Amino acid sequence: MKLAIENFSNLTGDKILILGSMAELGKNSEKEHEALINQIKQHEWKEVVLVGNEFQKIKHPFHQFKNSDEVRNWIQQQKFKNAHILIKGSRSMQMEKALKQ
Repeated sequence: MKLAIENFSNLTGDKILILGSMAELGKNSEKEHEALINQIKQHEWKEVVLVGNEFQKIKHPFHQFKNSDEVRNWIQQQKFKNAHILIKGSRSMQMEKALKQ
């Protein structure tokens, strides 16, 4: 996840970052999600969306949704044009649903 964020941040143009919680981290989960939030804050984004329970435990300035269905509704309202979008998360988050029509 950290490498994906870092590589994506190097693109030029509008970047939208949509990340789902990582379910496989066990007792280090909150610490790792907080580290991701701190990494995200170091870069320029058009929008950042964080999805799932693990991100809800941490205070942050980004959009927050419970699941990929809520994200899908938000995306449909945004009407993004000419933007790069990175969607990534644990399989359990089913982030592919965020793009279904």
